Amino acid sequence: MLTLSTTLTMKNIALILGLILLIGIVAFMLLRTSAENVTVPTDDTLIDDVVVDTDEIEIPTELEEGEVAPALPVTELGMSAGGRPIMVHTFGTGRNDILIVGGMHGAYAPNTTEVAERLIALAESDPQFVPAGVTLHVVPTLNPDGAALGTTPAGRFNANGVDLNRNFDCEWQAEGIWQSQAVSGGSEPFSEPEAAALRSYVAAIEPVAAVVYYSAAGGVYSSNCRNGVSAETKTLTDVYAQASDYAPFAEFDFYAITGDAVNWMAKEGVAAISVLMTDYTSPEWEKNRAGLAAVLELYAE
Repeated sequence: MLTLSTTLTMKNIALILGLILLIGIVAFMLLRTSAENVTVPTDDTLIDDVVVDTDEIEIPTELEEGEVAPALPVTELGMSAGGRPIMVHTFGTGRNDILIVGGMHGAYAPNTTEVAERLIALAESDPQFVPAGVTLHVVPTLNPDGAALGTTPAGRFNANGVDLNRNFDCEWQAEGIWQSQAVSGGSEPFSEPEAAALRSYVAAIEPVAAVVYYSAAGGVYSSNCRNGVSAETKTLTDVYAQASDYAPFAEFDFYAITGDAVNWMAKEGVAAISVLMTDYTSPEWEKNRAGLAAVLELYAE
């Protein structure tokens, strides 16, 4: 039988439990209301916070008609036998690559380097000189060893004593001829690092035309390697000769030439010419500038 005190105790417990339940319900309702009032960022809101306005970005586009690309960096073609760098300067970004080579015989023919250096200066100062559709590659001195040896006959050769224009793979011989004297053609075709570097560069750019400067006879000479002068080479010869007022020749026949650079290019399918200036000192700049401009225009687009 329950007593009065026991009954009161049970009522107190029930009251306490009721109060706890009521507090819990009120707390739940308050938390739910707060959650409903929170603004959760949508995907669009988050994206808007980090989006970049594309109107502020300059996106590179293709060159407009008549616009000329800036000069590309000067790069190292390779190293000479004496450890000197061989540099190439590149202008334009057209699909028709034209290669110009000076200084094949170092300081013995310094005007061949000078004409190439003047061409570089012109292309840098007047970007319009290299037309659209053309990339111009200029090697001012293929033989820096010879350039360092002075204008004596020794300056014609590299540090190994090799005549570079006897070291290419067209009718190569270990002993070549220069005028009436014997010269070294190297131990094998492309044995010299200078010739090997030019070979690699020609393979890389696949030029449509090449002009190599020499001294001294005064004329433009076509290239061939036992297979006649190609139609492209004949056109290149005639265009340069007519613009420069040099006489055109189908071949160099003053004496036998072995391992010649432009003849090797002809073997590789490149239209190539030798431009021989009248003497060993004057670059005959106006003549050669006109000839070069005519060649660039020939391959312009």
